Amino acid sequence: MRFSLPQAWSPIGLDIGTQRVNAVQLDALGRVRAYAAFARREPEADLTIMEAARIRNVLDRHGFRGCSTVIAAPRHLVRETILDLPPTSSGAPIAQLAVAELGRIHKLAPGSFSMGMWELPASSRSSVGCQTMAVTCPSSASEELCDVLESAGIEPVAIDTAGCALARALPVDPPGTQAVLELAESRTTLLVIHQGILVFERPLSELTMRLLRSRMAKALRVSAQEAGRLLGERGLLNTDENLAMIETLRPLIDPLVEEVAQSGAYASSRYTDAAISKVFLVGRGASVPGLAEYLGQSLECDFVAPCLSELAPMRGAM
Repeated sequence: MRFSLPQAWSPIGLDIGTQRVNAVQLDALGRVRAYAAFARREPEADLTIMEAARIRNVLDRHGFRGCSTVIAAPRHLVRETILDLPPTSSGAPIAQLAVAELGRIHKLAPGSFSMGMWELPASSRSSVGCQTMAVTCPSSASEELCDVLESAGIEPVAIDTAGCALARALPVDPPGTQAVLELAESRTTLLVIHQGILVFERPLSELTMRLLRSRMAKALRVSAQEAGRLLGERGLLNTDENLAMIETLRPLIDPLVEEVAQSGAYASSRYTDAAISKVFLVGRGASVPGLAEYLGQSLECDFVAPCLSELAPMRGAM
């Protein structure tokens, strides 16, 4: 008689943004087994128990297993701070020192925030031996979010930052420097990963998908819905029939190109031993035909829009 053990799946990675919800679950080999992306019913609003219950129902319908989740900390609540601390190898109480320093810098009471941290590679701009990136989130806000999810049958087991999750998931090359451009519905963010470590994250203001549709609709004198349809079907495809569309989109996208170039140059200047070799385009912007190619040509860099099957295998055994 042949027996087989039940297949273990990871906790559900759940990112509840202001506009959309993204969820993914992996198996024991790091392969994507379930994925869902859908619009929030109450955009820009605090999460309610009713909407959390809807999220749970959507996950069930999409084949997710279990109720354990790792949730992304709401981006507007996450604060990043670079601290000058002794290296971990020194044996010093790094966590306690970080908590004290964050409390002093941001006037935070002990126990009022959750914290994560990691050592940064040596920077050409730093005169000290070791720098640490610390990320914080108010405990009251994260606990309130967890309470709402638990009321809907979703069990948060950990909280993470979206940037760290992206850095782990994408197939980055640890010896070099790569970037991630997240072009989403209501935000755009640039992340830089150096030697496999997230070293830089900056919100960009020049363009979001919502702004792109709105400006495109005005330029073409069509509705925002029609602009979205044209953007999704034709985008910046380099064909003779699409030249007029490209000419319309180019001046709308070029300010973002300039902002990415300036932010990338600043990040690269901190680590003179490496230049950005590849940029991953993620978020809703990744689905715009020809956009990755246009950005790559404009910035003279290798731009790719990875699909789910290209996610890096999960690190460590379950």
